[in-house]
Amino acid sequence: GGLWLGMHPGASVAIRRWPPHYFARVADHFAYRYGAQIVLTGGPGEGDIAHAVAAHMSARPLDLSSQTSLGGLAAVIESLDLFLSNDTGPSHIGYAVGTPGVTVFGPVHPARWEPLVGGDHVILYQPVGCNPCGLTECPIDHRCLRWIQPETVIDALEGLLARRQVA
Repeated sequence: GGLWLGMHPGASVAIRRWPPHYFARVADHFAYRYGAQIVLTGGPGEGDIAHAVAAHMSARPLDLSSQTSLGGLAAVIESLDLFLSNDTGPSHIGYAVGTPGVTVFGPVHPARWEPLVGGDHVILYQPVGCNPCGLTECPIDHRCLRWIQPETVIDALEGLLARRQVA
């Protein structure tokens, strides 16, 4: 009966991944402030990323990484109250099934991959001098993602939550 917050910390390439300890800070905030159950998702080979998030968390998540089919992942995301993802395929599943969510974009400009439909989705993107880029590894300090602070994501998710409660 409580709040369910899903998080997909993986992405096809590491350069598109928001830091695991940032995901953990968001997760702990929602777990302790709202009593949220945190659900970590991940595709094949992304278990280590989800485990890294869990290792930084104080709360205990439900780790479904590498445990669902694509259809199963869609069913999980559809059942969530909120969904946080990197710029990756599952963010599009969230848009498609109508789950309110936040997508964190880094080196790729959102105009290329953001959803074409409306809805309760927030895109977070930090323009920096070197993005958009097509690199697979950041040669400097990964500021495009690192400068998007957990508090910014928390504010965006809480805004979506407030809209849901008003509706």
